[in-house]
Amino acid sequence: MMQYTRNPKGKKNFRYGFTMIELLIFIAIFSMVSVVMVPMLYATIETRMRQQTIELVEDNANQALQQIERRIRNAERIIYPVMGSSGSVLVLQMASGSVNPTIIGVQSGVLVVIERDLVRKITSSQVAAMHFIARNTSPSPVTPSVFSSFILSRTIRLQMPHTYTRYFENAALLHPADAPVGDCGCSSASCSGSLMTWYLCSGGSCSERQEIFVCP
Repeated sequence: MMQYTRNPKGKKNFRYGFTMIELLIFIAIFSMVSVVMVPMLYATIETRMRQQTIELVEDNANQALQQIERRIRNAERIIYPVMGSSGSVLVLQMASGSVNPTIIGVQSGVLVVIERDLVRKITSSQVAAMHFIARNTSPSPVTPSVFSSFILSRTIRLQMPHTYTRYFENAALLHPADAPVGDCGCSSASCSGSLMTWYLCSGGSCSERQEIFVCP
């Protein structure tokens, strides 16, 4: 709407403005557009975050599976679990003393590998790892094999929280050397009461190490 006033010299000054009706119409149109656009915006954001969550879980799983399989194939023998049984921790005898033994399991929601006494995370803290299971599927002591599985999940925290969960599994054969060298007579590893116990060989003597793990 166009309004005008007179200045001291008698000339008209024009000023543009809105009437109350025009303002109410604008507010009504803006409200209707917002009602349509805001849910679409939230849906777009949620779709993008779901896709990012799936990619994050899948990437973590692929990396973990590769690292687990590589260590199994390079192992000399399976220390724990024993042949024909399952456990929530996998302990491998390695030829190199710097990585012997190698222990794989879940610790505080993260899949980790311990090489001798060095702890390495093989999944990100952005995902939750759980239910790691290792099954000693060796048909005989000379043909060792392992089946391992675990679950990864991540929760999207939006208006409607959504959790993406997936189960992963892998089977691998060991390719031990003809004459294993990693065993120096230390006691076998054990896992009980949420406590993993193993022994390191150094200078012909055995020293005990312990870590908190998800044990049966």
